[in-house]
Amino acid sequence: MAVTPEASPVALAVVLAPVLVVGHIVLVRWMRDTTLGFVHLFLAFGLYGGTWFAVAAAWWGVSLTISQMIAGGATAGFACLAYMQVFSLVCRGFSLRILVDIHRCGALDVPGIMREYSDGHGIDWLVEKRIVVLERMRLIERRQDGLALVKPQGVWVGRMGGCVKDVLKPGQGG
Repeated sequence: MAVTPEASPVALAVVLAPVLVVGHIVLVRWMRDTTLGFVHLFLAFGLYGGTWFAVAAAWWGVSLTISQMIAGGATAGFACLAYMQVFSLVCRGFSLRILVDIHRCGALDVPGIMREYSDGHGIDWLVEKRIVVLERMRLIERRQDGLALVKPQGVWVGRMGGCVKDVLKPGQGG
């Protein structure tokens, strides 16, 4: 079985994947409280993609073909999406956090889980934290009658989210 010219750029993207993880960790620790959480992730994506392109350009030079760039770039893109999914699950996963809290505290009933959620911050803290992030992103705003979507971006994101849910039918909680 012959190896295609696209295999090497794909392998390079796989070998350079630790740049994504290390870059993300460094950026989070360096910029921790000064930016929204997802900004670090996208900066790490850019660092990883830029590193891949710089190494590929240095390695293959002008002989780097469009199909090789697409193959390596797509692999790097899929690595970023996979990392984003794992990062979200570990760092923002509600169910995983409940398991961690039960482990930390021992057996908990439902009121105990709600009280002890996230090292004792509680469920109200979680909801408020999420609302503050949505406000900073200018997707929602507080009004006297409650929370409302900010036009046009909040309405658009809400509508698109609803469409995705209608298509994928993720079920309760999804």
